[in-house]
Amino acid sequence: MCGIFGLVSNGQLEFSPDEISRSLRHRGPDDEGWVIINSRVGDFVFARGHDTIGAYDRLPHINSVLNKGDIALLSRRLSILDPSPAGHQPMEYDNLIIVFNGEIYNYVELKRELVSHGYTFETNSDTEVLLKAFHRWGLESLDRLNGMFAFAIYDMKNRKLFLARDRFGKKPIYYTFQKGNFAFASEIKALFKLPFVGRNFNKREVIRYLVYAENEVEKFTIFESILKLNPSHYMEFDVESRSLKVIRYYKIPDIADRIGFNEAKDRFLHLLRDSIKLRFRSDVKVGTSLSGGLDSSSIVYMASHLDSASNSYYSFSSVHPEYSYLDESKYIDMVVEDTGVKNVKIAPDEAFVRKNLERFVYHQEEPTSTLSPFSQFAVYSLPRKYDVIVLLDGQGGDEGLAGYLRYVPVYLKELLMRGRFIRFLKELKEFRKTNLDYRELFLRMMGMGVPLRTFFNLRSRRLFRRIPPFIEPPGRIRSSVGSLREKLIVEMEENIPVLLRYADKNSSAYSIEVRSPYLDYRLVEFMLSIPSEYKIYDGWTKYIARKAFESFMDRRIVYRRDKLGFPFPQKELVPVSRFAPLVSGSGILKEIEITEPENIRHPLFWRVLNIALIERVFGI
Repeated sequence: MCGIFGLVSNGQLEFSPDEISRSLRHRGPDDEGWVIINSRVGDFVFARGHDTIGAYDRLPHINSVLNKGDIALLSRRLSILDPSPAGHQPMEYDNLIIVFNGEIYNYVELKRELVSHGYTFETNSDTEVLLKAFHRWGLESLDRLNGMFAFAIYDMKNRKLFLARDRFGKKPIYYTFQKGNFAFASEIKALFKLPFVGRNFNKREVIRYLVYAENEVEKFTIFESILKLNPSHYMEFDVESRSLKVIRYYKIPDIADRIGFNEAKDRFLHLLRDSIKLRFRSDVKVGTSLSGGLDSSSIVYMASHLDSASNSYYSFSSVHPEYSYLDESKYIDMVVEDTGVKNVKIAPDEAFVRKNLERFVYHQEEPTSTLSPFSQFAVYSLPRKYDVIVLLDGQGGDEGLAGYLRYVPVYLKELLMRGRFIRFLKELKEFRKTNLDYRELFLRMMGMGVPLRTFFNLRSRRLFRRIPPFIEPPGRIRSSVGSLREKLIVEMEENIPVLLRYADKNSSAYSIEVRSPYLDYRLVEFMLSIPSEYKIYDGWTKYIARKAFESFMDRRIVYRRDKLGFPFPQKELVPVSRFAPLVSGSGILKEIEITEPENIRHPLFWRVLNIALIERVFGI
């Protein structure tokens, strides 16, 4: 996990390198590196900043070389692989210069293949492997990468800048293109430091967020001048023509695999174990999040048996002992007792909220639909206190294996469409145990949910004094689908990037890195290819995972139905009465005619408050 920044100026470089670097320091506190490129003559000079490690003291300071080019690239490094000075960025090879944020988990295998093609290596870093893979295979190298990444490579021969993001959006890239100046960064706050970037809300996107929640599907953000590169896409910026094109390089295949159940169960376990093993590749200590649910618990159970997971292995949890309906301590303790891993808990309370709420908003930058990510923010405050820099989490298991009850109506409709009436009736009977709302269940099955315009108007009446013009929801998340597989693909493409944005911003706030074994693309493609009845069966979601885990995990965890995720008592700890004055004083909320805050209940009140806090924190 690092921070990257780049600027292609339409003239002389004019910005404050110190301010840019400081705004990204939390993402990479271990090192700072710059390069200034003169695109016209094909020359470059590496430079240092205030935080550059001592091995590079010989380099000129960035402030002294700004006038030597029209392109600037910055790397703020969190040292995970090859923490020696050899892993310093930016890195150059044969007129290609890279700044890279993320991890390439299969860098060992890629390095071996590149060596067979005649490449030699000077470091043990995955950055050098990525750079030389790009040199060898160009943009086709993206298909070979197993990892999380956001990187920029400048090709001096062709005067082109390439930017790419990983398949599911674990690492961010924001960009702006104004007055002939193109700039990108890992975080919005860095772009705000540029003199040509204004701080204004995109009113349409603010309204869309308030009505529908977050949007990680389109390129827009809630800020007028800031766009994002979407997951599974790369961007090519031609410095000479000043042209910009964005291309999608990966799409989840909609493939049905008729593999037998037992074979599928074994394959699932193999892929998950291999994914966890790959994500333990690190030169620093690795731990895990532990919520007490099936996904995070399975990672702890499996990781505790890896050769690389020693008795110093830690897990970290958020609990709410004062709010029993949200507390999962007993399940967390079961996992700890079974595995012997060390566990550290945090209980976010009113004092934690007072101290950290605005800091949370500052680091998230974009809004969140609820305060659930705030519990995650609290968990991530713990690892560095125990010298843990890398954390594994369970993100992606629910979306890959239909873990939420909202997937049940889709599956039941699929059974009817396939003529499997006996199985349909059996599943309907079994799911009575989950207290599903049968009226809503049948409406969703028949695709007869509330029409979008009606939903928009109903939600708007709860939020605004006057209903704004209709705005379409982003993406396909509210669209009717024909099968469970199609629904899960939509969820993986549109919901997962939102959750990954939470994790990236929350972890970077504390200078740690989060890795998600369930989101190894090989495992995702496999989970989405297997028959629906392997995922939902006999009244159970995630059926194949439960059957796979029951041989080595506590059955009370394997077969629990009440998983909560990262719950947070926002109604109790963020009361409307305390924060209503802040909402009432917001300029953007007045402009869009938000209703009186006392009339808005949670969770919608948090959305309104979130906008007001962003306005205050960023001085908009």
